[in-house]
Amino acid sequence: MVVLGFSISLYGQEPIFSISTSTDTYLNPANTFNAITSDAFLKFDVQFRDQWNSVRSGDSYATSKLHAEYNIYESQYDAWNMGVIFLSDQSSARSLGYTTFQLLGSYSRKLTGDRRNRDSHMITLGGAFGFNQMSSSVGNLWFGRQFDLNTFSIDNSLMTGEEFRNDSYNYNSLNIGGRWTYLIEKGIYYTAALAISNLNNPSVSSLNQDYLISPRIVFQSEAAMYLSDGFEHIPALTFVSQNGFWQLVPSYKVSIDINSDEDAFSLLAGVGVRAVNSVESVMADAVLFNLGLHSPNWSFCFNFDMNISSLRTFTNSNGAIELALGYSLTRN
Repeated sequence: MVVLGFSISLYGQEPIFSISTSTDTYLNPANTFNAITSDAFLKFDVQFRDQWNSVRSGDSYATSKLHAEYNIYESQYDAWNMGVIFLSDQSSARSLGYTTFQLLGSYSRKLTGDRRNRDSHMITLGGAFGFNQMSSSVGNLWFGRQFDLNTFSIDNSLMTGEEFRNDSYNYNSLNIGGRWTYLIEKGIYYTAALAISNLNNPSVSSLNQDYLISPRIVFQSEAAMYLSDGFEHIPALTFVSQNGFWQLVPSYKVSIDINSDEDAFSLLAGVGVRAVNSVESVMADAVLFNLGLHSPNWSFCFNFDMNISSLRTFTNSNGAIELALGYSLTRN
């Protein structure tokens, strides 16, 4: 969801998905797949979020993301990746929208570890250049003068008394990030990542005045740890901050191997809590329920946000529904 306010400066938050993993290059361009430890050379991801459809009146928001990534070079010690990201966030009335197209690149380097990458420390540095557009159209809204008191209904044929604007604001953004990974053995790891978006402080113009787009800071940490044969648990933490607004999402998942074959897939189930700083105070906004399937070549994930804030009165506790699908091509 995009939220804008026009005063002395431009306030807003860029769209954020509830499914925010350590492989999400939209949050951090350094979250590319590591070709040193992976057989993949080409990866595709599709993600969709539907929010606020249960609210009786007002806009709902649909957010779609496409991601493609290709390994252009890899050796035993380092690798280069390049990719693209396209994201569109639109309100149902088309009164507010945000679109970004990003070109990204990353470099991964193994610092320590044997030939099988056991007990290995690795770092990845990434950058992305974005072409962004924000749009607003009050022509899709109605105003008080269009409310007919005789019929208690909205009559769009009545004069609004307002000056309609259909504004589109274009700007470029520079995003950078870094990630550290400690790989104990295949599938068992610790990782931490930090990214800054809009590093160049881009500006847009409206009503003969320029407004700055605030940087977005993202910190992520995740670990995949051995629990028992066929079981792993994955605690994670995501922190996002932009222009005074922030959200903190601790989460916990369990991965269960369906069978013991190397090419088998796993069932993942998890839960998280999203804490935000609202206008009044810090509060828990939603509980996030996550269910997915994962194999060496493909993955599927479903997420449901259960709203637990005061907004649940209007949303019937339904925050958002998300779907994510990923597919990778391997060299073997």
